[in-house]
Amino acid sequence: MRTILPAILASAAAAFTLTAQPTQSYLTTDRPVATNEIKIGVSAGLSGRSAAVGNDYLTGARVYFDGVNNTEKGIFGRSVKLVPLDDRYEPLPAVLNTRRLVNDDKVFCLMNYMGAVSTRAVGLMIGEAQIPLIGAFTGAQSLRQPINRYLFHLRPGFVEETAEIVERLITDRSVTKIGVFYQADLDGESVRSGVERALRPRGAGVAISAPIIRNTVDVAAAVDQMLAARPNAIILGASYQQSAALVKALAARDFRPIFVGTSMVGSEQFIDYAGNDASGVFFTQVVPLPSDGSIGLVKKFQEAMKSAKDPSLSHAALEGYLNAAAVAAALREAKEDLNTARFLKALENLNADIDGITVTFTPSTRQALKQFYLTAVSGGKLIKVEKFTKVN
Repeated sequence: MRTILPAILASAAAAFTLTAQPTQSYLTTDRPVATNEIKIGVSAGLSGRSAAVGNDYLTGARVYFDGVNNTEKGIFGRSVKLVPLDDRYEPLPAVLNTRRLVNDDKVFCLMNYMGAVSTRAVGLMIGEAQIPLIGAFTGAQSLRQPINRYLFHLRPGFVEETAEIVERLITDRSVTKIGVFYQADLDGESVRSGVERALRPRGAGVAISAPIIRNTVDVAAAVDQMLAARPNAIILGASYQQSAALVKALAARDFRPIFVGTSMVGSEQFIDYAGNDASGVFFTQVVPLPSDGSIGLVKKFQEAMKSAKDPSLSHAALEGYLNAAAVAAALREAKEDLNTARFLKALENLNADIDGITVTFTPSTRQALKQFYLTAVSGGKLIKVEKFTKVN
C-alpha cells in the first residue's frame, strides 16, 4: 500500500487543479457589505464519515456568533450570519461550494473549512476572489509554506505537533520504535513526514507507516502491517472512525501499544466509536480541554453552549468557537466602515487576547497559535495530562 501512495497523491493533486481552474473566471471581488448583516461562508464535512467533527466545528462558530448577535446586537449594528454548505470532507464539493458562496451568496469572508485537500483545492480561488479564509481544520505544512495571503490558520501545524508527540514518547516513555497510521492525503502525509522529521535527528526512523484511503474504514491491511512490525507506539493521523477501527482491531488481536492521536482525529468522536478500547489513548490538542472552566475562553464557551442548549463540548466545537472569536476581533478592528481591504489589514495585524488565548497574525505570518495541550482517555472521557505516562 505504501508504494502506491505517491501515485494516489499525484493523481489527487492533478484532479484538484483541474477542478479549481475552470471556476476562476467566474469568481467575483464585488462583495458589498450590507448595513445590517455580514455573511460568512463555511464549507465543511457535515455528512459522511467525518460529519461528527464537521458539525461540532460549525456549531462552535454558530454559537459564538449567535451570542454576539443576541447580546451585542451584532458588530457595529451588523448581525453575523453563517452560510454553511456540506462538502462531505471531499475537495470537489468544496470547490463548488466555494464558487457558490462567493458568486451567488456574496459572502464577505470564509471560515472553518475542513482538511488540507479541500483547503488546498480552493487556494487559487480565494486569491482570485481576494476573499480571506480564516480557520481550517488542518495542520498540513504545504498550506503554510509558501504563504497564501488570504489563508489564515489559527491552529499550529503538524510539523510542530508531531515533534511534540515524538519528544513526549521518547522523554516520558523511552520509546523510539514508532509506527504511523495515516490518512492517504495531504493531512495524513504531513503527519507521517512530521514524525520522520522529528525522529531523524535522533538517528531513528518510522518503524512502520500504514496508510488508509480517506473516507474509508477498511483497516485490515494496516492491522496486518502493524502486527508484523509491532511498534511500541502508534501515532494516529487519520479520522476518528478510521483510528477507532484500527485500535479496536488491534485490541481484538491482543496488541496494545501506546496510541497517540493527533488533533486531526477528533478525540471525543474517537471515544464514541472506540468504546472501552479508547481507554489509555493519548491525544495532542490545539485548544484547551473543553471541560476546564479555569480558562477564560473555555468558561465562556461552556456558558455559550449551555445557553444554546447544545451538548457539543468537544475540542472541535471549541476550536470553531475560537475561530469565530478571532474573526469577530478582526471585524471590530476593521471598524464600522467595513470593506475587504480594511478587514484584510485588520487580520494581518491582529493581536487579540481572546479570554486568555492570544491570537496573533502579522503581514508575514499566517499561523496564530503555537501551544499544544496533552490529554488522555480515562473512564470514558478526556482528562488533562502533563506527560504521556500511564493513566487508569
